[in-house]
Amino acid sequence: MLSRKQSNELSQRVISVLSKERLSKCSKIQIQWMDRLIDQSLEKVDNDPNQITNEMIVGIYEMVTEHLQPYDF
Repeated sequence: MLSRKQSNELSQRVISVLSKERLSKCSKIQIQWMDRLIDQSLEKVDNDPNQITNEMIVGIYEMVTEHLQPYDF
């Protein structure tokens, strides 16, 4: 489990990588999917948020918005 500081830093990085504008267009379900996938990614790297790359964040976003829960769904 991440500390509050680590969680906030990761959240800010996600916002920085994806932009507030792009995230604001996501539905509640899409955000929940992204949270789950980031949590799964964190488990794979022993909860080290520094190992979550910007490319992984973009990949999770694309997986959710293009495949799991597309905007036009």
